[in-house]
Amino acid sequence: MLAENPLPPANPSATEPVLEDDRCEICGSPMEEIHCKLRCPNCRRMRDCSDP
Repeated sequence: MLAENPLPPANPSATEPVLEDDRCEICGSPMEEIHCKLRCPNCRRMRDCSDP
């Protein structure tokens, strides 16, 4: 008999809606927030929190 593996807890950031401002201007992917920086995981574009 195989043991059932419980599902890992849901990632809350994956369930939150992504605002248009939180998307990469180049490729449209959701940006990752790292301290006061936003980084696109797809094309690696970086934005600072103070950028307009």
